[in-house]
Amino acid sequence: MSKSRYAAALAAITFSAAIGAFGQEEAAQGVLDELFDQPVSDTVVSDTGIDHTDIYGPDERLVFGGYFRALGGAIAGYRDWPSLDDLSDNFDLGAGVVAETVVSIDARPSSIASIHGSFGTKFDPASEFNWGKFNILELYGDYILADAMFFRVGQFESVWGQGRIFNPGNLMDDSDDSFTIRAAFPAFLKGVTTYAFGSGDVQSTEDLSYAAKMDLLVLDTYLSGGLLYRYADGYAGLWSIKKVILGADLFSDVVVRYSAADELSCEGIAGFFKEWDRLRLYGEYYVAATESGLSDQKLGLALGVKDIFKTKIDFAMKWEQSLDDGSGIWIGGITWSPLKYITANIGLPVVYGDVGTYYVDTGYVDTEDEDLEVGLDGYRVGLIVTLLMKISF
Repeated sequence: MSKSRYAAALAAITFSAAIGAFGQEEAAQGVLDELFDQPVSDTVVSDTGIDHTDIYGPDERLVFGGYFRALGGAIAGYRDWPSLDDLSDNFDLGAGVVAETVVSIDARPSSIASIHGSFGTKFDPASEFNWGKFNILELYGDYILADAMFFRVGQFESVWGQGRIFNPGNLMDDSDDSFTIRAAFPAFLKGVTTYAFGSGDVQSTEDLSYAAKMDLLVLDTYLSGGLLYRYADGYAGLWSIKKVILGADLFSDVVVRYSAADELSCEGIAGFFKEWDRLRLYGEYYVAATESGLSDQKLGLALGVKDIFKTKIDFAMKWEQSLDDGSGIWIGGITWSPLKYITANIGLPVVYGDVGTYYVDTGYVDTEDEDLEVGLDGYRVGLIVTLLMKISF
């Protein structure tokens, strides 16, 4: 199979895994998954990791876990709109597989100290027909001082911002592959957290990033402010607000950047999240501006329906639209778990717009899943069928 065919196959797997937002069993992580996660609590800063006080009993100080997943799929699609005169023109067909194994360990030697590690390897025949080496995904230690300060040291991911379709507020997006020192003061206001972390080639303190975030609750309204500084990049500030009205989360993030070259720019989102018994709806508006005026505007909408027509079939849809150049992408699909640990997906992506516009040029790339970061770049329309097996242990 050619390299382009493998890329097409992995694109199919990426998309179909993402469609499993409402699967009956656990599905692989993907872009649509996090769109339908429960929004961050008004008083809790989103941060990956494990609450060790919940998973350990008095006699259980060491826990092993992990999962194995295998994805196989096929994609049939057009790299340009099909012509009625020749339906084979620009047609592309591919198939492939990818697998991943993750092993985790959690240790709690005492009530004030704990260690978490997560290690993964993958099998990707597009690059090598063998399992790769185990890489460190997360490895950190936690320490609680006098029930008033919380320290986390090691490699882990921190998440800022409230967006799930667009998230300019996640100023910590490169923290997952770096060494981080985090100090939190949960009893002060509704939480104050400081960070120092380095990513890439760190030669001195000037290569480190320094950040602080403060959260508080005023009249049942969540307010948050954060600041990030790095010598080579300058300053970036985040201001967030969220309010629940009639059962719907209404939120907004504003990001202001002042670069080391004395350039000022702003980004922001405004959105909502609403959940019913079997339905979730999520929407966002994104805007960016520089000193010379507006530079980008987008709209996004996501919908998930569980157990449609009283079956075990779930439906998910995501739409993004650029208001500047008229391009956009629509992704719809269904997911079904006929057997335990097995999930089947069928999806349809459609990319529209003129050549040279934002979504036609960038396509759709799953940046949430680095081992499947192939996307649907270059496709206009496609049909995707995949089968996922995921077993946790």
